[in-house]
Amino acid sequence: MARPRSEFLSSLGKLFSIFKRVADAVLELGGNDAYIAMIDTEEQLAQDIARLIVGRLQHVRTETRHGWTLEYVWLDKDDTPFPLVLYNSDGGKRFYKGEGVCTRGEKLGYIVDLRLPYVEGGEPTIMAVFPRTTVFSRLKEPVAISQADLGL
Repeated sequence: MARPRSEFLSSLGKLFSIFKRVADAVLELGGNDAYIAMIDTEEQLAQDIARLIVGRLQHVRTETRHGWTLEYVWLDKDDTPFPLVLYNSDGGKRFYKGEGVCTRGEKLGYIVDLRLPYVEGGEPTIMAVFPRTTVFSRLKEPVAISQADLGL
């Protein structure tokens, strides 16, 4: 029997992943733990980081179809927009590009594409990549997964 997913633990995992990427970037630029700790103690630094993130993603387009909304973002004005977050109008589950997902078959994968439903009452398309069993294997081709596959 599949173990139920914990949204709390999923959120912690995402938070850890984001923090780790920032910490790794600081270390790669020659910083150390004291630099990282300043995010918590220096209000201006936290504001600067927030401005950097919001400024890069300020080009947002929203498209709604059949009760689902998909937000696209551009990193630069000339870039092709890519889907970032998909959610339904009743405030239910949100799907994020890059988010880790676990299917009922207990396969862990990552969302690589999101698409709105084509027909009324239809499900959105959620494309995910599931790594092969060995660390050295290449990722498989993206596959469509349904909300039922995710246990929703």
